[in-house]
Amino acid sequence: MSRVRFTSARVAAMCKWLGSSLPHLRRAVLAVGRAGLHADYAESWNRRNPFYGYCYRVCETIVRAGKVPSGFQLHRKAIRGETHYFFISPDSGEILDPTAQQFRRKGYDYRGSRRVGLLPQVSQGARALAQELGWQLKRKKSQNSSR
Repeated sequence: MSRVRFTSARVAAMCKWLGSSLPHLRRAVLAVGRAGLHADYAESWNRRNPFYGYCYRVCETIVRAGKVPSGFQLHRKAIRGETHYFFISPDSGEILDPTAQQFRRKGYDYRGSRRVGLLPQVSQGARALAQELGWQLKRKKSQNSSR
């Protein structure tokens, strides 16, 4: 597994398992905007690359809504102070990255990521995204798959 570039078609196919579509997810992120982000990312966020800074919020929303496909686990990778969150199947090595479009020009090197869980509290960004997507968030503290 080296640098992976997801095409729009591949990201759209990934969104099917969400019961959503890429345009629907994009509209939700655009509707929530800066307000859904941690302060570290809010200042740099822009409408041309709306998924920038949203990887944790989108993955958190997917996990808390119970939409992670069976066998996939939440992963995190940190590079030079920047972090990225996505899902990996440890059995097949398949990557599901719902915010991959933020790397559309150069792709992303997923090697060296670590399995992680969510913070115990639900973020305001996840609540807002779930509302925009029409999803119900589950009340359990941790719904990371394959636990």
